[in-house]
Amino acid sequence: MAADCVGVMRTNADGSFGSGEGTCFGATADGDTQSYWWTVDAAGTTACPDMCGSWGYFAGSGKFEGLQGKGTWTRNSVIGDLSWGTWKNSYSMP
Repeated sequence: MAADCVGVMRTNADGSFGSGEGTCFGATADGDTQSYWWTVDAAGTTACPDMCGSWGYFAGSGKFEGLQGKGTWTRNSVIGDLSWGTWKNSYSMP
């Protein structure tokens, strides 16, 4: 399932990265939905040369009702206004 995400990235006065966070919403062709938050935890460090963060589910409907989970992400590529990476997670369903 693909998701649409919105968020904000802040820069410091010197132009360096400051912080970032947002939310994502995904839906299946059947109308089942899941929503999750994301935040940037590190950027431009030895352990995270580009951008890395954490995320967690906060809502779901249909077959995702009661979905719980969280994980980490690492941004791998940026082309224009788009970026993608690797997302790792653990989740549970009631």
